[in-house]
Amino acid sequence: MIQICAKFGGQPWGLKGLPMMDKPTMIIGIDVIHMVGRNKLSLVGFAASMDRYVSKYYIDSISKGNPKKKKIQDMTFELEPLFQKAILKFKEENKIAPQRIIVYRDSISEGQNSVILRKEVPQLQQAITKLRDMGELAEEIGFVYL
Repeated sequence: MIQICAKFGGQPWGLKGLPMMDKPTMIIGIDVIHMVGRNKLSLVGFAASMDRYVSKYYIDSISKGNPKKKKIQDMTFELEPLFQKAILKFKEENKIAPQRIIVYRDSISEGQNSVILRKEVPQLQQAITKLRDMGELAEEIGFVYL
């Protein structure tokens, strides 16, 4: 029954009473995988929650082949369009934009934190700024990048 519910667009389960969900909050998870072999492809997976029960998601991915660059450079992707799409989808689903975004970034070592923060946080800030400039957002969105 759970599978049938999910296949027909239902929400078979959700989380209630999560901390920091007192106002419209989107939780984003970002993960990267580096494939070896001939392709030397890097792939980023992106999932953003669309409801207060963290049971519906906007999911997307980006891939790029970059065999000549170092691994740490491969870890920086153009995430701004994904952030924009996720925020707009959240607004469409909830009739209100998220007031808070929590980003969980996986697949980085401690030594890579500064590179990721320097490259990816400005992309989230730019996505929010562009949406405000286009009139899609009325208020600033607070965010936490973990």
